[in-house]
Amino acid sequence: QASAGGGGSFSTGKRALEDIPNENTPMTYEEKRELSANMNKLPGKKVGQAITAIHEKFPKVVLQNGDDPDEIEIDINLLDTATLRWLESLVRETFAKKKKRAA
Repeated sequence: QASAGGGGSFSTGKRALEDIPNENTPMTYEEKRELSANMNKLPGKKVGQAITAIHEKFPKVVLQNGDDPDEIEIDINLLDTATLRWLESLVRETFAKKKKRAA
C-alpha cells in the first residue's frame, strides 16, 4: 500500500480529518473495496466535496477518464489512512442522513 506524505489536514463541511475516529488504523482491502463501491452511490454534491478535498491534498491521485470526461478515477491505494477514514466517515454520514429521512 502506497502512502502519500505531507502534514496538515483539510476540512470540508463539518468535520476535519483530526475528528475522525480510528484515523490511524490502516484500511483493509475489503474496507477499501467497500469504500469504493459506496463512493459510487454518493449524491453528486457529496462526490464533488470528496473529489475537491482529495484533489487539494493529492492532486495526482484524481484522474479524468479519457473515454468519459464526466467520469473521474481516484486510485484509493495512493491515499493516506487519514484521508481514507475521512472518506469513510463522509459516506457513513451521508447514508445515515438518508436513512433518517426515509424513516
